Amino acid sequence: MNLFQLFYRNRNGLSVVATWFLLFVGVALFFDFGGRIIDPYSDSTLQQLKLELREQPNDDSLKQQIRQRDQQVRQQYFRRKAFTWWGARLCLVGAVIVFLASRRLGPMSDPSQMQIRSGDPEPSDFHRKSTWGMSAVTVLVAACLMVAVLLQRNGQQDLSAALAASRAIEDSAVERNQADGGEAATAPPEIQSVMASVSAEEFASNWYRFRGPRGDGTSAMSSLDFRWDADTGEGILWKVPVECPGNGSPVVWGDRVFLASADETRRCVQSFSVTDGTLLWTKEVEHPDPTRPAVEVSEDTGYAASTMTTNGQLAFAIFADGLLVALDRDGNEVWLRDLGPLENIYGHASSLVLSGDRLIVQLDQGSKSDDASRIDVLDVATGDAVYSIAREVPASWSTPIVANRDGQDVLIACADPWVIAYNLSDGSERWRCAALRQDVGPSPVFSDQHVIVANESPGATAVRWGGTGDVTETHVDWTAEFSIPDTTSPLIVGDLVLMLTSYGTLAAYDADSGGDPLWETDYEDNFQASPTCFGDDVLLVGETGLCWTVRPSEDGCETITESNLGEDCVTSPAVANGKIFLRGREHLYCLGLQS
Repeated sequence: MNLFQLFYRNRNGLSVVATWFLLFVGVALFFDFGGRIIDPYSDSTLQQLKLELREQPNDDSLKQQIRQRDQQVRQQYFRRKAFTWWGARLCLVGAVIVFLASRRLGPMSDPSQMQIRSGDPEPSDFHRKSTWGMSAVTVLVAACLMVAVLLQRNGQQDLSAALAASRAIEDSAVERNQADGGEAATAPPEIQSVMASVSAEEFASNWYRFRGPRGDGTSAMSSLDFRWDADTGEGILWKVPVECPGNGSPVVWGDRVFLASADETRRCVQSFSVTDGTLLWTKEVEHPDPTRPAVEVSEDTGYAASTMTTNGQLAFAIFADGLLVALDRDGNEVWLRDLGPLENIYGHASSLVLSGDRLIVQLDQGSKSDDASRIDVLDVATGDAVYSIAREVPASWSTPIVANRDGQDVLIACADPWVIAYNLSDGSERWRCAALRQDVGPSPVFSDQHVIVANESPGATAVRWGGTGDVTETHVDWTAEFSIPDTTSPLIVGDLVLMLTSYGTLAAYDADSGGDPLWETDYEDNFQASPTCFGDDVLLVGETGLCWTVRPSEDGCETITESNLGEDCVTSPAVANGKIFLRGREHLYCLGLQS
């Protein structure tokens, strides 16, 4: 007797056993829902202990209680999650057995071909009862499978919701005060008054964000007529050590330079004097959840790859674990937000963007199917959410820009495959264009005619302003595919668009027509720093500290000066008051003409 015959002869018994099995598993899954732990972070006891720890940060016994409770709820959560996983799959196995055992398997299952004994039902009754039985089994199988699937999906959705709730509970000074019935943390009235009076001209005259006021690498200097040399000290106005590592660029406002730094165990923000590099203060930023595991980052990215932003009264920094802090001019914490954990294979690197009273945080992460990517827009004074934009994109490392079009501020953000324009006022989408693929690092730039985006694959794209909806087929004026960067961002200089690859090729394209490069020039270094414009001159900063001042035109690229910083550099320059501020691997530099 073969296996098929054995199954055939015992199919009725198997069907009954499998049906009862399905009932048992389905009921167990259903009642499990009532007692499940939605998420380790949502445990009320754990939350209360964390709140107490913020008031008693040096209490070692509290820390031990948090660790023990955290371990308990996590173990319970994952046990129940595993139960749901196995239950769903056991339901599927049982359903397959019931289906195979209950269906007609051939002529021998047809009662018209069987010998009818006294007392047996008529064939018509047999078919009718079989049909009813099969229908009942089908309903049972469908119900059990639906319970399993809904429980599993509901658990995943509740997990996301619980993580969001957990972040809210863990939010810095706001929640610390609210837990005691106090006022929400906010900037002091005198700071709010000054912030409200910050003019557009002040923002335009300070290098307050990544790549300057417009976010496109354009400085107010009309030329770059000096060089620097680490060996002789020429052109180096001052040089100060930076103890903690970081790949974020410096930002400058008035008489202050700000830097964010971090490693696996430490996060800090520092303020230096523009005049002589004196360290004015260092603020250590502590995570509100000491049990949170350290985030994993690549060596090239590090724990502080995002460039800060400032409005002169508050300075804002974000770290690889999603911790976002606002500090006043004296280094005092005004508010703290935990926007993590962030799922990013290299580490978070998108820089912060400030526009008026709104702080913009691009948090693309995970894969497209994770539904985890978003842009958070926060109130600068309080850190409270103004709105959040859900994005159906995977992780990216690009920094958004803000452009004013027809009197409205437009937020431009990039990730595979979209460059998307949003109304900054409410986060609504204006248009999108499928122009990018893979790991998107370069930031967009804009002119009066175009938004220009680039990534090594598929290349560069110029999207014409003015569209609505999906403009992929209607508003792409040109594309380019040679010497396109994977890390650095494009630079518009007059009628040219410059692209600098990580392996050292600078290419120029016609800003109106794109196509093939007008010319390409190679430099003997690798590049992560984006090019910066000084009138007709452009500064290129190589990874080894070699620097070139070049003057591009339609006909070619002239090298004006060559300089040497004397140490590795992967950050982009900050430019203010006729000076250049560069962060090397170990030092912060101020470069300029020496009197």
